[in-house]
Parts: sequence; C-alpha cells; structure tokens
Amino acid sequence: MKKCQYCAKEIDYSQMYCSAECEQKANAYYRNRHKFRIPLNIIYIAGTAIFALGVFFSPIFTFWGLLGVAVGAISTGVITILQPYPTEEMIKKHKMEKAQRIFKICGIIITAVGVAALIMAIVKLCI
Repeated sequence: MKKCQYCAKEIDYSQMYCSAECEQKANAYYRNRHKFRIPLNIIYIAGTAIFALGVFFSPIFTFWGLLGVAVGAISTGVITILQPYPTEEMIKKHKMEKAQRIFKICGIIITAVGVAALIMAIVKLCI
C-alpha cells in the first residue's frame, strides 16, 4: 500500500494524502518553507560560522570561545525547533510529520549543547 505524504497512513494508490486536513497541512508547510527559506538560511549560516569561530578560538580565548559556541548553537537550535524544515530526502524516507519531529529533536540537542557551553562560559568567567 501507498502511504500518505504527510502522516504516513496507508492509502489507495490513486491518492496522495489520506485526508483534506493532511493536504492542507502539507501545502501550508511548503508555503511557509518557501517564504522563510532565505532568513532561515542566513541564520543557519551565521550560527554555524559563530559556532565554528568559537570552537577555533576556545583554546586561546576560553571564555569568548565558549560564548561563541553557545550563541551559535542556541540560535541554530532554537530556529530548528521553531521552524523544522527537514530536507526532501528526510521527507521521502520518513514522511513529513515524522521528519519534522526528528528535526525538532535535533534542534533540542543542538540547543542543549549551546546551553551547556553557556554554563561553562559563565563558570569560566566566575573562576
């Protein structure tokens, strides 16, 4: 059996979605992804660059390196949680609903790394 493109329920081969609700959610997802594509990519690139600079500078300037890691990871993680737009390959493999859930979990992990780096930076500042 074929599966719904949004929720992965089994459907007829002649259909693409199991209900009108799934079709509306999928269309809203694609509209929002297209609308927010450029601002999200800018945030991802900036967050990744700040994260990389933080990792690069952490042996030399420990506080500022940890702060860079924290800012980069937290900004990227929060955006991933709020706007989970997985890749097309993830959507094909897991269908839209599960792919978004997986992407949110990745965002939570990235944010947790950033919070841990922020806590270490604060501890380093106080020592």
